[in-house]
Amino acid sequence: MRIIGHVDSCNASFIEGWITSPDANEPKISLEFVFDEEVIGRCVADLFRQDLKDAGFGDGHCAFHFPTPPLIPKSDISRIIVRLENSSVLLPIDSAKPAQSAATRTETISRFGGLWIDRYDWVDRLAMKHRKGEISDELSVAIFRFVRDGYVVL
Repeated sequence: MRIIGHVDSCNASFIEGWITSPDANEPKISLEFVFDEEVIGRCVADLFRQDLKDAGFGDGHCAFHFPTPPLIPKSDISRIIVRLENSSVLLPIDSAKPAQSAATRTETISRFGGLWIDRYDWVDRLAMKHRKGEISDELSVAIFRFVRDGYVVL
């Protein structure tokens, strides 16, 4: 089963991101939050995000938001691990573990490389630019289709 996702933010207030399995029929994925090899919480990735729907990730209900437990020292928050429930599959967290997955590598997937849309983490960058308001909904969808299909009709 192929899993794609990312932890977008991990701070003293919350941990949030998204995860989905495009090949599976299971609608929602359960996650565990682990600190020092102890599960400190669980949640289901079923929150709606328009940018994920626009990017073609099902109905867009594959995001999660988990409140960071107040007992975790701020200096140790980056040690929290997000994984699929009852498994060893981890979600990448750029700020905490930049070398853990292909989604965080800096090399490009295109022989023409150099643009952010040619990087392994292009969908995360697209979502970040969309959430920050740097690109419109329409442009976000057009960029996604261009990267996915190799062309776009203007």
